[in-house]
Amino acid sequence: SVQKRAWEWFDSVLALDQKAIVAVTHVDIIKMILFKNLGIPIANKRLVVIDTGSATIFAKRGNEVVLIGANLSSRYSESL
Repeated sequence: SVQKRAWEWFDSVLALDQKAIVAVTHVDIIKMILFKNLGIPIANKRLVVIDTGSATIFAKRGNEVVLIGANLSSRYSESL
């Protein structure tokens, strides 16, 4: 499945053990990784909006992958 391939790629990137990695990809790939990480069924993908040009940030903490933020965009910084 697309989610399985996306997660395998994401896992291989995490295995690089770099301090920071920037990856640019299509919104559906971001959703597949995000949903796998949070245990959300793929059937809900239309309920989540990820804006073009936004950032989704994960951090590796030990053996866990933690979501730091999703759909981060300068567009929203004025309301923070």
